[in-house]
Amino acid sequence: MINIFRNKIEQKTVGMLKVFIVLLGLFLGVNSFAATITSAGTGNWSATATWVGGVVPGSGDDVIIASGHTVTVAANASCTALSVGDGSTLIIGGFTFSVTGTTSIGGGTSGSIVSNSTLGSKTFTGLMTINSGATWNS
Repeated sequence: MINIFRNKIEQKTVGMLKVFIVLLGLFLGVNSFAATITSAGTGNWSATATWVGGVVPGSGDDVIIASGHTVTVAANASCTALSVGDGSTLIIGGFTFSVTGTTSIGGGTSGSIVSNSTLGSKTFTGLMTINSGATWNS
């Protein structure tokens, strides 16, 4: 009788452990896709050659446009955070572009975001910092 009771407790414990592992895997799986993506050179946002490692930024990623690079948004795009470095430019054409977290332009000497079209929505919902010497043109 005691062994039957002990077996049922062990079965419930193992079952609960399996549920916990599955939930933990789902939680970690969702967060594991977010990354910091840095530009490798000048190019289109949606081009793999523009980004280090050939990974185009997704909506959950933090994006850094490195010094001296110009990145052009030529299709709908979004990210969590955006940093446009000194001497760098982000050009947003007539497409939907959004940043759900912080945006920083320039590191103290230059850097710019240029919105050259009234088409498409441009949404920046987090803290926006335009450092000395940086510009926002729309």
